[in-house]
Amino acid sequence: KNNVFYKNKIIDKVTDNTGFEVIDGFIVRDTKNIYSIEQDNIKFLKKDEDYSFSAFKADENNLEKYYYDKENIYFFDTENSKLEKIHLANKTTFKALKKENYAKDDHFIFYKNLILKGAKPIEIKLLGNNYSKDNKAVFYKNRKVYNAHIKTFKTENTNEAYDASDTTSFYLEGRRIKLKKKYKN
Repeated sequence: KNNVFYKNKIIDKVTDNTGFEVIDGFIVRDTKNIYSIEQDNIKFLKKDEDYSFSAFKADENNLEKYYYDKENIYFFDTENSKLEKIHLANKTTFKALKKENYAKDDHFIFYKNLILKGAKPIEIKLLGNNYSKDNKAVFYKNRKVYNAHIKTFKTENTNEAYDASDTTSFYLEGRRIKLKKKYKN
């Protein structure tokens, strides 16, 4: 009655069990603080004394999540159990996209909490395997893929040693790994 339990253990970090709430599968709160759910514990993330912290609409394809409070937008990285502030994000136009931890607002495309420099939000296409492209560049996560042929670039779901290709080359994790046979010297 007077405690909050997680995996049959009392969570002593929770300051007010009457205000305890599960935000989603990664984040919980009490009336003053935000916590992440760890494997066997709960970790303090930030204060939330005005109770404004909330999640953007969840999507089953997003492995990590986007959140906001009255002043900022955040990305929760489950690998590091960190809540990262997304700098320069416009809260009124921000939208989590449906694939692989991408989001956008009226000015930027974001991969997790990082800006894809030069990417145009209106033109972005999510390709899978952490790749995206617009009319001027191909990106892997938040990095530009150099020498990629934009019009023919596509992701691959093979058992080969590459995850994308274009007319001339094969790519793995955003790096060109070899030229196709007809383009070798």
